[in-house]
Amino acid sequence: MAIFQCFFDESGKFKDHEVVSFCGLCSPVSRVQEFEEEWKRLLRSCEIESLTMKRALRHTRRLSPCVDSQSANERCEVLKPFALCIRQHFEIGVAIAVDVKAYQQLSTIAKRKIGGSDDPQYMAFLSGIMGPSLRLRDEDRMHLICDDDEGTALNCYRLYRRAKIVNPALRDRLVALTFASDKDFAPLQAADMLSSLVRLEALRGFKRAFYEYVSLFHTLTHPSPNPLLNTIKWVKGFFDEAKLEAAGKGLERLY
Repeated sequence: MAIFQCFFDESGKFKDHEVVSFCGLCSPVSRVQEFEEEWKRLLRSCEIESLTMKRALRHTRRLSPCVDSQSANERCEVLKPFALCIRQHFEIGVAIAVDVKAYQQLSTIAKRKIGGSDDPQYMAFLSGIMGPSLRLRDEDRMHLICDDDEGTALNCYRLYRRAKIVNPALRDRLVALTFASDKDFAPLQAADMLSSLVRLEALRGFKRAFYEYVSLFHTLTHPSPNPLLNTIKWVKGFFDEAKLEAAGKGLERLY
């Protein structure tokens, strides 16, 4: 049996964004420790204490004393070593994105089955925490570590408890839920990178919205000629209008 640490973060608030995402990265504790050492080395090389994508993606602004304002392509090159570090050390990646407007068109009955909120982040949360189970062995266990958000943490804990009650596959598999600051936990910074890029990629797919970091998203998620970078297994759920309509019908049939 192995206990996997699964680090999750969200991107986008449903009142301000057309798409929200909830994404995670999972590995056994020993591999997480190796990741942290490499990530901290990269931070030192860029002269930053922690990596925040809200700041890093603003390429026209200075990132650190040694990383000045630059083009989007140049900023991508600065960030690509961080993406490769993620791929080298995590065994499972979970990428969930939800179209906000399409989610809000779900029936009241369907929404009630996943907490009753108009916020699609909770659907993304449930999909996200179930995702790693598709890639783990029956005997493996999951410790969830989520970025601490005062507005959503309590409801996420309630959904976590409900998931353990109603889903037999998760009842024994989920062993702990922790909320923490990404400033202090490097893997949460990595989850922030993944979640930010997944939301932008979903916007491109759902709304045809251009963004400047497609190559960075590909570096993080697409197959590589280097076999050492293809060990991460992905679980992806991009819920556009068609997929949400099907999901809503499925939820309505649940008792």
